[in-house]
Amino acid sequence: MKFLPHAERVSNPLYFAEKRKIFAPCKAGFKPALLWRMIWLTALLLISACAALRDRTVVTQPEIPIKEDLAKKLLSALESRNQSLETFKGVGNLRLWKAHKRYLGRVAWIGAVPTRLRFELLDVSGRRLATVSSDGEWFYLLSHIERRFYRRASSDPSLKQVVSIPVTSGDLILFLTGRIPIREHHSISVTETESEYMLILKSEWGFVREKIFIDPNRSDVRKIEIYNMAESLVYRAEFDDIREVPGGYRIPFRMKLSDENGDTGFQLSAADCWFTVPISPSTFVLSPIDEEPMPSSEFPDRLIPDEK
Repeated sequence: MKFLPHAERVSNPLYFAEKRKIFAPCKAGFKPALLWRMIWLTALLLISACAALRDRTVVTQPEIPIKEDLAKKLLSALESRNQSLETFKGVGNLRLWKAHKRYLGRVAWIGAVPTRLRFELLDVSGRRLATVSSDGEWFYLLSHIERRFYRRASSDPSLKQVVSIPVTSGDLILFLTGRIPIREHHSISVTETESEYMLILKSEWGFVREKIFIDPNRSDVRKIEIYNMAESLVYRAEFDDIREVPGGYRIPFRMKLSDENGDTGFQLSAADCWFTVPISPSTFVLSPIDEEPMPSSEFPDRLIPDEK
């Protein structure tokens, strides 16, 4: 076939005659029914192939549910720890620090789960400095140095005025019985390393409420961090010298509570402890005796004087 310039193609009837000859065989053999059969056959083959691939797909469980399950198991174990332990008492040393000031004294305590706790604070010579107590309804303070008495209504008072850390009496009772507080939370996750497990409890809005650090054997809590609703650290508690006592309870004989930078805090070291002991509820109720009532406006910022 001879190719002609465009202008000649349009006006030359021989051009169209040649073109009809080329496409005539294709046009003559075109069968629509056959084409539709081929399309349907191809579609059926594709569907069968996809079904076969689906059958061979290996379904694997994602890692996230496994981690969530581990986190729930760890938290459940912590919540059930030492549940039968209800009463306790002990003696030991108390070390306080705030900025560059330090204080070291002796302390005796007695308590009953969940809200009763009494502390006798003494100097190194054994002289009584103060008695602090909570009976689940009232918070009491007897200052033996100033011979003053103070009382305020509170079921779970903060001990910040005593130890400079805003730990509540309820939290301290849990620590002294080998347990930890579990803050209200909406979600929980776990991070695992060679040296520890870390549980993170978060609020509904995604803010961290608490971090719990557990040893690799999952037997003891080494540290916790408590946060407020704005995700600011309230206090950090670290536990050491953990021993098994009669009854099979594991109890930390040394604990340190501090603020975010560690500039303020206290350390309680137990010399001896007793558990499941008989205690009368009246032990935690203090009366003024001959001490002068102390107005709340005069309640001291620090109960124990600092020593450099």
